[in-house]
Amino acid sequence: MKTVIVACSVRGYELGKELAKNMSEDDPGRSVSLVVKCKSIEDSIEETLTEYIGKVFCEADNIIFIAACGIAVRAIAPYIGHKSKDPAVLAMDETGRYCVSLLSGHAGGANELAEYVGELIGATPVITTATDNEGKFAVDEFARKNNLVIGNWKLAKEVSVRILEDENVYFCSDLPVAGILPEGLVAITPEELYGISMEKLAVHVTNENEVEEISEKYGDDLQILKLVPRNIVVGIGCRKNTSAGKIRKAIESCMDEYGLDMKSIYALASIELKKDEEGILTFCSENDVEFITYSPDELDDLEGEFSESEFVENITGVSNVCERCAVMLAKRSEQDEIEADEKLYDDDEESEEISAETGVPECLICQKKVYDGVTIALAEIDCEVCF
Repeated sequence: MKTVIVACSVRGYELGKELAKNMSEDDPGRSVSLVVKCKSIEDSIEETLTEYIGKVFCEADNIIFIAACGIAVRAIAPYIGHKSKDPAVLAMDETGRYCVSLLSGHAGGANELAEYVGELIGATPVITTATDNEGKFAVDEFARKNNLVIGNWKLAKEVSVRILEDENVYFCSDLPVAGILPEGLVAITPEELYGISMEKLAVHVTNENEVEEISEKYGDDLQILKLVPRNIVVGIGCRKNTSAGKIRKAIESCMDEYGLDMKSIYALASIELKKDEEGILTFCSENDVEFITYSPDELDDLEGEFSESEFVENITGVSNVCERCAVMLAKRSEQDEIEADEKLYDDDEESEEISAETGVPECLICQKKVYDGVTIALAEIDCEVCF
């Protein structure tokens, strides 16, 4: 998480130092930087505020201005794109009295950040989004907190409009659901989705691709907002200098074969020998996914039955790369979820995740497949959506 604090006065700079210190101490994993644009301060940046913001706008997860809202608005105006990509932006007065959620309140987390900053320094968060102020369900906030990709932002807006107008929206999920559905959502099963009235609007949490045309499955007038969980890990192996185009084609072919949406890819995983493989790195950069690598020793210690290749073992030191890497990352991601929920992890549960019949880890939904020299395996992270 990268936070940029921008102060525009002497007093604001002092408040910025306090805030940066508090944020770093409270969350050591957060990267916090503080800059100042003020003639009275020797360390003031030389470029204009707008020029500086242009350099950090796409890199920062959130930007906190300690300045008037008007200054913040003018600085970010040339760079505002869409709420799905814009960082969270706050504006706070130099006395620390108010903290205004200015941009990306839900999708970027600015509303939540304003409340967090308020707790750290005693400021009053100012939140103006209608769903928050009326205590209604906000689909973009729900998506952000559950790491779901919004398939259609126009429909997402329509969900908010209908809920604000006290109309019900149907909700179904292919993943387990924790918590109580908020007012305005009506639970149905994915099977019931296809039979509801055509004028209704529904939210469907799924990583599956539509095999048939929407009109054939749902009817022309049925509107379905698809929320895609990023819960698929792609284990990958390839020859040296394999092009990004071949990498993409192989992954797309495998995902399509298993009926999975490309937006559901959480990360790619491979052996550390491939950590600088340009084709993989390019694919990950273009699709905003992580690339994580493991050592042969880490992969060799993994329990379960995997496809074996003597040729691969002679080169990499482990008999299978793509399957082991996919399973390794999926299991570690599940463990992170458990620890985040402050639950105890039971080692006995891990053994139960291996099929008694085949010995194959159950999270491995696609064993090794070869596409033009690129080996692919898919693993699914066990997760749920929470209200």
